[in-house]
Amino acid sequence: MAIASFILGLISLIASIVPFLGIFAIIPIILSIIFGIINLVSKSFRTRSGGKGFSIAGIVLSSIAIIITVFWIFLIFVMGNYAINQKITNENIYDDFNQYESNNDEQIKKDAKITVKNVEISPLINEIAPSSGNIFLICDVTIENKSNVSLDYSRHDFKLKDKNGNTRFVSSKIYDIEDMLGTGTIAIDGTVTGNVYFDVPSSDIQNYTLIYDGIEEKGNITVPMF
Repeated sequence: MAIASFILGLISLIASIVPFLGIFAIIPIILSIIFGIINLVSKSFRTRSGGKGFSIAGIVLSSIAIIITVFWIFLIFVMGNYAINQKITNENIYDDFNQYESNNDEQIKKDAKITVKNVEISPLINEIAPSSGNIFLICDVTIENKSNVSLDYSRHDFKLKDKNGNTRFVSSKIYDIEDMLGTGTIAIDGTVTGNVYFDVPSSDIQNYTLIYDGIEEKGNITVPMF
């Protein structure tokens, strides 16, 4: 039994050192300790030379293996708890984020009122001519912020559509004019006014539709022109 205790203790120690395999060393550990103790207290021990040393060595090796095994068990327990807590935390964060997004969707309302105060045509603006065969269409517009948040605006948010559904964009020839609508932010209940310039065919002046699409949540706002 002394030799068996030593061999089992050695096996237990080797097995316990291997990460996460140490928990399976518990069986040889128990057997090594039992065999060592039985051999130490048995009457036949006194008649065997060297038996005591093997028994003590087996018990010592098994004791060290127990410490290492307990460490692995503790580590697995800690890691398991951490993984569970982390999952719960992530789920809570996800739920809180969704709730925040949901609340924001309900609280933020973007809306604007677009008014066309005047419409003019001109063949020349500050000595700047339109494209060949075209004429400048000038829209004096006002944007009123009816939202509960500040709104960004830009003259490039405006477009013209003709009766055939063709789209025309703000003229790139006209810039840095005092009364031109610029780019900025409108405070809650605030207004901004300015001119928006388009380059349109002079041979086909028609009833255009002015479209303001800067507020995506609202959709396009159409205002009939003359």
